[in-house]
Amino acid sequence: MFYGKTINNIGIYARSFILSFSLFLPLIPIYLGYITGEAANKKNTIVNTIVFMMGFTLMFTGLGALSGSIGRFLLINRQLLNKILGVFIIFMGLFT
Repeated sequence: MFYGKTINNIGIYARSFILSFSLFLPLIPIYLGYITGEAANKKNTIVNTIVFMMGFTLMFTGLGALSGSIGRFLLINRQLLNKILGVFIIFMGLFT
C-alpha cells in the first residue's frame, strides 16, 4: 500500500521536472547571449553569470513567496470572500 503511494509521488515529481525543464530551455539562448555578449574577459563573465543567476533566483523566489502569501490570505478569508462573491453573482444576475 505504501509502495504504491511512493511510486505515484515519483511519477508526479518526474512530470513536474519535465515541465519545469521544458520551461527553462528557452532561457538558455538568452542566458548565453547575455553572458557572452557583455563580457570581454573571464572575470566579467563570472560576475555577469553570478548577477544573472541572482536576479532570476530573487525574481522566482519573490514570485513564489507572493503566491504563497496570496494563497494563505484567500484560505484564511475564504468564508468572507464566498459571501462577497455570492452577493456579486446575485447582483450581476439581477442586471443581465
